[in-house]
Amino acid sequence: MGVTFKPVHNRTNAKNKSGLYSIHIRVTVDRETRYFDPDLPKLPLKYWSGKENKWVKDSHHQHYMFNTALMDRLRELQEYQNNLMFMNRPVTFDKLKTFFERKGDKNSFNDYVVHYIKTARFVSLNTRKKFITFQKHLDNFNPKIRFNHLEESLILEFRDFLLSKGHSGSTVDKYFSPFKKIVRDALKHDYLMRDPFFEVKLEISLAPAKRTALNTEELTAWYNLKLPEDKQHLVKHRDVFSFQCRSGLYYNDVKQLSPDQVIETEAGLMIESNRFKNNNKFIIPIYKLPYGIAILKQYMDMGNNPIFPTIEEPAYNRALKEIAALAGIDKNITNKVGRHTFTDLMISKGFPRQFVSKMLGHKKEQTTQIYYEMNAYHMAGGLSSFEDIEF
Repeated sequence: MGVTFKPVHNRTNAKNKSGLYSIHIRVTVDRETRYFDPDLPKLPLKYWSGKENKWVKDSHHQHYMFNTALMDRLRELQEYQNNLMFMNRPVTFDKLKTFFERKGDKNSFNDYVVHYIKTARFVSLNTRKKFITFQKHLDNFNPKIRFNHLEESLILEFRDFLLSKGHSGSTVDKYFSPFKKIVRDALKHDYLMRDPFFEVKLEISLAPAKRTALNTEELTAWYNLKLPEDKQHLVKHRDVFSFQCRSGLYYNDVKQLSPDQVIETEAGLMIESNRFKNNNKFIIPIYKLPYGIAILKQYMDMGNNPIFPTIEEPAYNRALKEIAALAGIDKNITNKVGRHTFTDLMISKGFPRQFVSKMLGHKKEQTTQIYYEMNAYHMAGGLSSFEDIEF
């Protein structure tokens, strides 16, 4: 297979009023030719010599910049071609162009991760955030990982690094999902000869994380909390979280809740829509939760769409911690606690799993099963209809 790379100037022999012409790299594969743009400034004809390594004449004040940039791009292309041939992979224009147009150090896995995140199409904003979080952890672990460093030893060192930072096994496992996906993409584009994850055993303990939820006393204290005058800005945070506890909605779903998703049925008000995270359908019988209806109607009467005020998630979580302290609740409250509280409440009241699953927008009932692990709160609710045993 014949493959050549050569810088050319004014490749079409055109003439224009400015007298400035583009520089390209002519790529020839088996006598077929394409032109790649090295992203360099245009140049007058009088400064182009065409001589190897001295394509731009010394008389131009930026000749060193031009020539060095062209040598670097040619070297990168040549090294990539050699790698493809060494791996016995075909050299194609598509592969060369994809490689050529990628920004950053071509041998840096960290730079490849950045490029992947910038160009990939993610199914949701949350998925993209997960990849960005992985990238930050990877850079904190080692910002100079080369493709030839991707071996079992490095993978296990990264695992140990994450665990040493206090992350649970399930959280560490989640970070390896984008890691593996980006590695597979690098394999697809021939940056790697073999999958470094092949036969790697991460041996991460995936014990489920303990889920925080409010009990009935804490929930009542939260709802009835009278905020002092200097804390009135927290009213909307208190109300939105109270509604989460009575609807089971993720905060992203609360933020985009609109009046047309609130449906009047013969039984009463229902909320029906699709989750922001994965588009799964959910149906919430909000008429079964009077406190939930009260909050919903209060904000619907304001005539806004979406119904609830939009608050940035970090600020929302900070406010929830402040409100918890004011209410005397000694728990780490985040917006997810509202969903867990709702689920515990439904289970303790005896709602069947298939109904709870639909309220939460779970595609499979097995996903809901994790909430059904018995605790004292569930036990008390489940036995409330039984008489005491007097002996």
